[in-house]
Parts: sequence; structure tokens; C-alpha cells
Amino acid sequence: MRSPQQPPSDLPESVLYPDIGWAVLRSSWDDNATLLAAKSGFTWNHAHPDAASFILFHAGKPLLIDSGNCSYSRPEYTSYYRQSKAHNVVLIDGEAQNPEACSRGDRGVVTRGRLRYLLDLAGLKYLLADATGPTAWKFSRNYRHFLWLDDLILIVDDIRAHEPGQLEWLLHYDGALTHDGATLRIANDDARVTVHPLFPENMQVVEKTGLKDHDPDTKVPYLALTPEGKSREAKFITALIPMSADRPTPRLEPLRADNALGVRIRTGQTTTDLWLNLMADGRRMHRNSNNIIDGWDTDAYLIALTRPADVTATDPDALTRSFVASGSYLRKDGKVLLQSLSKVYTVFTCHDPHMQVALHGQPRLRATLRAPEKPHTLNLNGQPAPVTYDPQTQTLHLQPTTGRTHSPR
Repeated sequence: MRSPQQPPSDLPESVLYPDIGWAVLRSSWDDNATLLAAKSGFTWNHAHPDAASFILFHAGKPLLIDSGNCSYSRPEYTSYYRQSKAHNVVLIDGEAQNPEACSRGDRGVVTRGRLRYLLDLAGLKYLLADATGPTAWKFSRNYRHFLWLDDLILIVDDIRAHEPGQLEWLLHYDGALTHDGATLRIANDDARVTVHPLFPENMQVVEKTGLKDHDPDTKVPYLALTPEGKSREAKFITALIPMSADRPTPRLEPLRADNALGVRIRTGQTTTDLWLNLMADGRRMHRNSNNIIDGWDTDAYLIALTRPADVTATDPDALTRSFVASGSYLRKDGKVLLQSLSKVYTVFTCHDPHMQVALHGQPRLRATLRAPEKPHTLNLNGQPAPVTYDPQTQTLHLQPTTGRTHSPR
């Protein structure tokens, strides 16, 4: 009798296939781990119009799902399953990708979607899904950021349409649904997830009717989270919390600052502040995305800063982990946490004698990170690297041999 196979100890928990626009991120290789998968690639034929769509498995069960398909001979294959509404995407006036791309003529798309900048380090995973190309007939911006912070997943959508319309954030699910206002709870046997829409505020939950996977004769419900009124743009911030009996549920607090939206995440051990820089969405020339958010001076699109739960100060030297998406500098109170001549995507441990850094950006890049004390060792993009430290400025100087725009397969 053969024993069950065990995955190799060095098998990565996150993988990106950039050529086809698929990514899979998981909490571990345990049987009941949490798994998040995202798509944003080509659209044509068997590839459905699902740019930036995602699914979530937890505790061995599907919870947030794709609608699937049915027999090619059934009219529902084209009228429903190969429509954007059958996937977990953002619609405006009921549409996202052009129906001609896949379901009314099968002409495909000229500009495919993309998945980029996969990071996985120190309990933080990040992935950018760019769906602007496939949805360009409706949207000029359609970006979805997945940020997995320890025990929860934040989805940040940056949406701008050509014309005002009714935006809808779609959620297809498998299991029993209950909700308190806009807070949703989905249970599939013992597997549960809570969905907290944080921004826009006061969204309505509208139930829609879809079709069951491989069973077009059976109708199933799905949800559309809808902001009030018609608009051209919105910033959606939504939290997914896979529920587990062996760990406390994180507490969430929406945050606002000048030209910024944020979320404070409290656990028993840490507090993490996430900030979305509203000045980084292309609305301003020359000074571009420069902003001061809660005292942090930065040009970054997203930042997430983690500190011990019992630390209330926002001194950069109190941080244990820092994340920056599309930023070239981050500083506060005269202390430089990040400095680069080009914008980078990075996550790194702070105040760590064995410092870990993931750093992606241009093919050639240099960056400076703050380290209050010289690290004993440095791991850069999964490889040992020399420690080049300036004690006067308390900074570590990094020059990766390649600034990859995505993680290796």
C-alpha cells in the first residue's frame, strides 16, 4: 500500500504563470489550507472573459467560485457561462469585457490581461491583476490588487470607466449565505469565510440569478455589491477572512486621510495599517503621486506597515514588516524607510538580524532600505546576498542582479 505523497519541503506556496495569466497562492501545503487563485490573461475560445477574476478555497472546500461551464451545445454556454457576469469581476451597467471577445463571435482581445509583481515573504503575499486591456471598451483603469496579510486577504480595486454607470462588484459563492448589512458570511460545511466590504461605504447587496456549474437547468444565486448612484470611478477595498477555530478573527477599522483610504488590521500579535494613495491613480501631472499619509511621505500606490500590537507609535523603527507597491520612497520623521531612483514593489522585514527582502521592478535597479542595526545576514529574492550597510544613515544598500517584474515560475 502506497503512502500519501508529500510535497517537497522547498515547494513554493505561491506561483505565477505570467504567459497565461494564472496565479495560485496558498497558506501552506496542508490538506485544509487556504488557497486563492486569480486569472487575468487571454480571452478567446475556452478562455472565458474573466480578467482579474478569483476563487477561494478554505478548509478543503470551495467558498468563492467561478460559475464553470456546461455542454457546448447548450445556448447557456454562450449566453451565461462565457459572459463577464459569470465571474468574480467588476461590471459597469452589467458589462466588463466586450461580448464579441468570447461569446458573440469569438473574436478574442487585442490586449490581454496580465498578472504581475508576485511577492511572498514574511506572512505577506501580493499580486497585481491588470484587466484594463480586455475591458478597455468600458474602462480606462481596471486594476485589482490582492494583498494577503497573515490571516486575511484584502482586495483593492481601482476602477475608472469612460462614462458614468452603475458599478457592481460581483461575488459568486458555494454554500449557505447570511449577511448583516453588507457584511457577508458564507459557509460550506465546516469551511467559512467572512466578506467585509470596507470601501465604498454603504454599498447595497443585490442578489442575482446565475446557473450552476455543469448544470444549466439549475439556477443559483450570486451577489453584486453596488455603490450608491452612478459614477465613473470607485476604489473598492474588500476584506476576505477565512474563519478558523484555532485563531482569533482579525479586527478591521476603516481609515481615511487626505487623499488616501486605509484599513487598520488588529490581531493578537500585530497591527497593520494599509494605505491606498489616491494621488497615485494618474490624476496629477509633474509632482505625480507624492503624498503625505498619516505622517508618511511617499509616492507609493499602496503601503502596508506592520508593528507589534502593543506599540502605538508610528516610528519607522517600531515596524516589523513593510510593504510598498509602486513606490520610490517612503520616509517619516527624517528616517528613510525606502529610497530608489525608480518605482519598486517590495516587502521586507524590519529590525531583523536575518533580514529578508523581496524586491521587484526595472531590470536594473538600486534601492536603499532602513535597518536600525546592521543585519547579520541578508536574503534577497530568495538568495543570500552581501550586506552593504551604512551605519551613519542606518541604511542597507541593495542592487539585485535582476529586478524581475514577476517571480519565477
